[in-house]
Amino acid sequence: MAYQPKSYRKFLAGTVSAAVVASAIAPVASASFTDVAGSVHADDIATLVAKGYIKGYADGTFKPDKSLTRGEAAIIFSRILKDAGVTEKGAGFPDVPASNAELAEAVAIVQAAGIMTGDEKGNFNPNANITREQMAKVVAEAFKLTKPADYTTKVTDLDKAGSWAREYIQTLEANGVTKNTEFMPKQNVTRGQFASFVVRAMNVGVTAANITGVTVVDLNTLEVTFNGELKEVKKEDFAIQGVEIESVSIKAAAAAEAKTTVVVIKTKTALEEGKSYSVSYKGQTTDKTKVSQSRLCGEHFFGSLRVLSITS
Repeated sequence: MAYQPKSYRKFLAGTVSAAVVASAIAPVASASFTDVAGSVHADDIATLVAKGYIKGYADGTFKPDKSLTRGEAAIIFSRILKDAGVTEKGAGFPDVPASNAELAEAVAIVQAAGIMTGDEKGNFNPNANITREQMAKVVAEAFKLTKPADYTTKVTDLDKAGSWAREYIQTLEANGVTKNTEFMPKQNVTRGQFASFVVRAMNVGVTAANITGVTVVDLNTLEVTFNGELKEVKKEDFAIQGVEIESVSIKAAAAAEAKTTVVVIKTKTALEEGKSYSVSYKGQTTDKTKVSQSRLCGEHFFGSLRVLSITS
């Protein structure tokens, strides 16, 4: 079954799930896993758990360092497709037993969608772990990611990847889905790593160029409006020169309007009247991200809740 890239990727960005456990393992619905605190993937795991996309084990653990299997990945993406109403199934594979109904259905769905395929012998290998280079292919194709034709990679061990995987790895790198210069293509991808890859892929395509305006709510609050849907925001993605940011969050009510996302920035440093500011998103700014000094000078809003619209 073929999907149009724009509509398919738009769907994935809105409903993607990751790192669920196999059907035989009883899930934990809570994000309070006993083994996630301190993990570099903790925030990304929490983000997907909050959306109901990740579940842990019955003993209260998530096992972020446990390798992800192909069968688990198939269940991940079959749930994505089923959430969109996709039910078409492929013929399946001889090494996927029909007695495991959830796995068999999942594999048949991702096979039909072209997200995951079998090996040269016609087997799916559901119990095999997914390597990082295999993960690169699945994520890049699932999200319809592309890279600039003149892109220059900084990955130092690209030569260790299979020739078929190198383009996929560079595509993830170009889109900020992978950030390490050493990719380690032959190593297995862990559940925690996969959660981070998914969260990053969810926001690919939304840049500072998507910012349509900035609004000053008060001296410690800014609202940044994006043309597009952001499913997750991080404080470290935003910066205002000379201003310390306390927190960022998505304003849910505004996010549902006209396919836009409004991000609320709370600052520790009070904005000064008569001073110009520029909001940076992922290291980038545009004219639309700038706070006009003239507007700040022309309005007195100390102690008020007046909303000032910022123009370019």
